[in-house]
Amino acid sequence: MQVYRLSFILMISWSITAISQEMVVVRPKEINDVLVNPGIGFMTFQRFNGDKLNEGTKWTEGYPIVYQEFDGNLKNKNHPMTSLAYFRVYWKFIEPARDEYRWDLIDKALETAAARGQTLLLRIAPYGTGTDNDVPDWYREMIGEEENLPEKKWRTNPEDIRYIEHFGDMIRDLGIRYDGHPILESVDLAIVGAWGEGAGSDLLTQETRQSLVDSYLEAFQKTHLIMLLTDEKTNRYGLSKRDVGWRVDCLGDMGGFSPTWCHMCDSYPQDIINFGMKDAWKKAPVSLEACWVM
Repeated sequence: MQVYRLSFILMISWSITAISQEMVVVRPKEINDVLVNPGIGFMTFQRFNGDKLNEGTKWTEGYPIVYQEFDGNLKNKNHPMTSLAYFRVYWKFIEPARDEYRWDLIDKALETAAARGQTLLLRIAPYGTGTDNDVPDWYREMIGEEENLPEKKWRTNPEDIRYIEHFGDMIRDLGIRYDGHPILESVDLAIVGAWGEGAGSDLLTQETRQSLVDSYLEAFQKTHLIMLLTDEKTNRYGLSKRDVGWRVDCLGDMGGFSPTWCHMCDSYPQDIINFGMKDAWKKAPVSLEACWVM
């Protein structure tokens, strides 16, 4: 028995030595291309690879995409190609009549992104700052005119049970249709404030905060969610229920709003830590928007 065991051991040893001597050398071909990594890098806004950008310092914000004629060239003039496209649209355009949705707006954006080698990030903002980007007409008729709201960037009172119900239902229906869609990269968790940026979220009652955030958490179990970096209570509540990423909308501000205060030094570094978001990037996306026009 000892002789057989010794032979077996020697056989294994010889096999390992033989395998180790079969060295394979791989030399990748050098290229000068810019690598376009999935889900990483710059993104087009209301545009796709191959489209012309807005001229000057204006851009479309929250309105349905005006599609350009595509000539087959995916290159972006003076800018790198990207694997990401971002579509932000106001609630009034997605639900122009109560419980009647313009899913075609999102369907076409997803279809176009796929055709241009991109995935799509999405935000449905509750409203903008003017009458042409207010809450949906049917909702305004139901609620009536509202004055003396506690936050200047609110166009409607989020504490009204009708807002919680109808905006929340729209988000849930959005999730039923699109959660897990292979081209949907992530969804911004927008609940209040102009452009859906979350102004005044710290003023919400905890019941309202949880109801609005829960509408997203319940709707999107597969697709990543990104929370605006708004306030500690809202961000920590979202994180307590799911792995969510974070987003800021003024990357690069070094004093454009005030000579004594700026987002980059006096807000974002502290908020990322204080709101519990410092490790969120490990499990969910981080999305950044440049302040003004680069």
